[in-house]
Amino acid sequence: MTDNYKSNQQLILARDIIDMAREYSDDHDALEYLRDFTFCIARMTDGGEKEVVDWNTIHAALDQAWHNNDSRAITQLDSVYIIIESRLDQ
Repeated sequence: MTDNYKSNQQLILARDIIDMAREYSDDHDALEYLRDFTFCIARMTDGGEKEVVDWNTIHAALDQAWHNNDSRAITQLDSVYIIIESRLDQ
């Protein structure tokens, strides 16, 4: 697999996670799952020179939404989503 393929897969995964977070923003269990999942990804990719997605930012927004039971925290991911979409369109 090429680096470009791996990068695109990571971008697609991040986009899908943000989409799920938006769709299930009122589901506390779903947010907890996504929060935990992105935490694991953030730890696996943290500090890598080829970090494609800012998983820490995604995790932080999901963590805030989950802890505060506030789905408005998901809107923090809008800028990340725009960056992901632009990279996928290249």
